[in-house]
Amino acid sequence: MVRIAAATMACLATLGMALKAPLDGFDIVDIIWEVDVWGNGTMVNLTGPVQNVYIHLLDLNPDLVKDVNQTAWNSSRPGPPDSPPDSPPTIKRDQFEFGPVCGDNGYDWKPAGSWWIEEGIEYLRKVPGKPVNKPGPRACGRVSCSWNSAIWWCNDKKVEATLPSFNTIADCAQVLDWDCYYSAFKVLGQNFNAGDWTCITRWEDDNC
Repeated sequence: MVRIAAATMACLATLGMALKAPLDGFDIVDIIWEVDVWGNGTMVNLTGPVQNVYIHLLDLNPDLVKDVNQTAWNSSRPGPPDSPPDSPPTIKRDQFEFGPVCGDNGYDWKPAGSWWIEEGIEYLRKVPGKPVNKPGPRACGRVSCSWNSAIWWCNDKKVEATLPSFNTIADCAQVLDWDCYYSAFKVLGQNFNAGDWTCITRWEDDNC
C-alpha cells in the first residue's frame, strides 16, 4: 500500500505552533487523515481541520466527497429544546463511559456555537478517511473549526491512536451537542471515550 503525504494549505505546517492546547500540559499535534483518494490503495495523508481537508479532497477527486449540506439540521432547530433529544441507536453511548462533562471542566473555556459544531460534525461524517493521532499521552489536535467553534480530539495513550473513521469523533461531539447544549445555541464540554481518548467542543479564536 502506497502512502503520499500532503498538506491542505501551506500554512498548516505551522498551525500547531500558533495554537494553544485546550488542556494544560497537552501538546498540539497535526491530526492525520488517511484517505484512499482514488480507490486504488494509494493512501494520501492530509492534515488540518476537516473544512480544509474537504476542499483539498474536492481538488484531488470531486467524486469522492459527498456534498455537505451546512444547514439541513440546524435550520430546523427553532430554539433551545425543553430537554436534550435522545441519541439515535447508531451512537453507542456506553463507549463514553466517563463522560460527557458539560461546562468548562475547570479550564475557563467559552461555549461554542451549536450550529457550527453541528456543521463540523456533518463534515466529519461525510469526509472519508481514518483519523490518526500521534502517541500521547496528552496529544491534542483540532479536527474541525469554523466561526470560532472548534472540535478537538485528544489521545491519552502512549501509542498512536487510529480510529475506524471520523464518524467516531463525530459521535463523540454529537453527544456533547445534545447533552451539553445551553441557551442561545451554545455548547461546551468534554466527552471521554473508553479507549483513552477524548473530544472537546469549545469556542476558539486561533485561526478559526
